[in-house]
Amino acid sequence: MTLSVSNVGYAYPSSGRGVSHINLRAKRGRLTALVGRTGCGKTTLLACIAGLLVPKSGTITYEGSRLRSWQCASLFLEAPLFARLTVWENVSLARGGPRRTGRAQTLPLLDYFQLTPLADALPGRLTQGECRRVALAATLALDRPVTLLDEPTRGLDENDRRIVIDQLTRHALRDGVTVIATHDLELIEECRGKVSIDP
Repeated sequence: MTLSVSNVGYAYPSSGRGVSHINLRAKRGRLTALVGRTGCGKTTLLACIAGLLVPKSGTITYEGSRLRSWQCASLFLEAPLFARLTVWENVSLARGGPRRTGRAQTLPLLDYFQLTPLADALPGRLTQGECRRVALAATLALDRPVTLLDEPTRGLDENDRRIVIDQLTRHALRDGVTVIATHDLELIEECRGKVSIDP
């Protein structure tokens, strides 16, 4: 399984900034990192791949056909949880919600991110790192062939970072294509594919 980005470009109408002539091949079974200085367009490229922005040029394909937005699970920096839902209920939303997905069905994913003891907690009682892990668990629960993550370890302490890096590495080996925009050198070292998008 391969995600191919060929000669993609996008410019924001307000500023003219964006990305141009970006090429990328990301394969199943490995993490692929987008690297580059802050502001170079890593998040913009992820948004183009996810279908949140429409590229002005180029093509984005998955397994030889145009990538559809429903094939992507994406997590950007702003990923608020539902304050009145517990941890397991937030994660269950990715699979139809608490009425459709029982608590027991979410526990394996929570366990991956060491969240099982917090399954019945509300987000307001969680640390920043725990909230980020819940958001990641919910993103992976979507079970899409392409996973796109924007700075998944930003702002996390060493314990939370290690949990996230370990689980993302395992996810890449088990499931589909995973592309990560990051400045985290330790996470980059775990990525077998690296693409610089600095101009």
